[in-house]
Amino acid sequence: MTDKQRILVVDDTLSNIWVLNEHLINQYRISVATNGPDALKLSGSKSPPDLILLDIMMPEMDGYEVCRQLKSNRDTCDIPVIFLTAKTEIEAIVKGFRAGAVDYVTKPFNEEELLSRIDTHLQLKKARETIENDTIEIRNLNNHLQEKNLELITLNASMEEIVKQRTIELEGANIRLESLNNEKMAFIRYLSHEMNTPLNCIAATNVIDKDTMSDSNLEMIEIIEDGFCRLNQFVKKVIDYFTLAKDQAVYQKVEVYLGDAVGNALRDLRNAADAKNISLEILPGEEISIVADKNYLHELILILVENAIIYSQPGSRVVIETINKNSYPVLRVTDTGKGIKKDNLDAVFTPFVIKEFDRHGGGHGLSLPKAKVIAEAHGWSIYAESSGIGNGASLNVVFR
Repeated sequence: MTDKQRILVVDDTLSNIWVLNEHLINQYRISVATNGPDALKLSGSKSPPDLILLDIMMPEMDGYEVCRQLKSNRDTCDIPVIFLTAKTEIEAIVKGFRAGAVDYVTKPFNEEELLSRIDTHLQLKKARETIENDTIEIRNLNNHLQEKNLELITLNASMEEIVKQRTIELEGANIRLESLNNEKMAFIRYLSHEMNTPLNCIAATNVIDKDTMSDSNLEMIEIIEDGFCRLNQFVKKVIDYFTLAKDQAVYQKVEVYLGDAVGNALRDLRNAADAKNISLEILPGEEISIVADKNYLHELILILVENAIIYSQPGSRVVIETINKNSYPVLRVTDTGKGIKKDNLDAVFTPFVIKEFDRHGGGHGLSLPKAKVIAEAHGWSIYAESSGIGNGASLNVVFR
């Protein structure tokens, strides 16, 4: 099937038809009508022409009337019409344009001019069709986008409702959690209060005349006193930890030199280190100033160094250093103990999670969690490092 465009030539003079055919046959498919009615019939067929060359002066129905009927018909109104005329009067030309023609060609025909005008209007027709098709496509796309937008609006409304419901549920859960935490603290305080009386009674063993006791009774008294001390310390640590964890502590922050704070803490731990013949070594470093609550900073350092002493082997050493890392001051405490498994590096800061740690030395699992609470209350971060079991460990506080 040829892709040549179709031209309908309408003229009652055969010689004109032959001339036009000679000019057009190489570029276009040609259809011919010698009168107006046949031209209208061919134009409204299943294979309408792409352009019509229409003679003005014809018997029965002139070109003006044919053009008017073509333009009034929905199926043929977009076909461009070029008038063929021997007239050059302005009035005739204007009348042709008013009838709906797009151009005119005068007889005798100049082939180059004729082909140029036909090509121009065929391209314009194709451009209009492209624009119309694009407009329809854009309109359809716009309708599709509007439908999708409505779907998104509906989905968004549904999501907002879900989020709203989840927010309500979360708020309810937070209220319940806060209530449980309050109940937990109340219970711990109640437990502490109720335990104080029997604990104080147990503590009264120091008034017993031990000189008159047998060795077995003295041994029992020592067991009782040891149990009292451990239980008393545990209750105090639990209350202390949960008080800090619930942000009930008051921090009075001032400028502190980290080196001085480390030195003060080490003096308080000298006896514990000497008892295990452990050397506490402070590596030289820059003088670092931070903003902190002096008492809680002191307690944080005590926890880190005491932890290192507990888990270090007798006769070994604990290294304390202050450094700058990524533009932040860092306090690092390193021991030569058993080390920490990689999977447990974060868990050491979780309360009561101690039973699976190879480093566990009988503590309550609250010291390092308490250190984390103190650090985070100041906006600092704390983390543990270890190459694994047998390689020691280090605890690091980053003062952001």
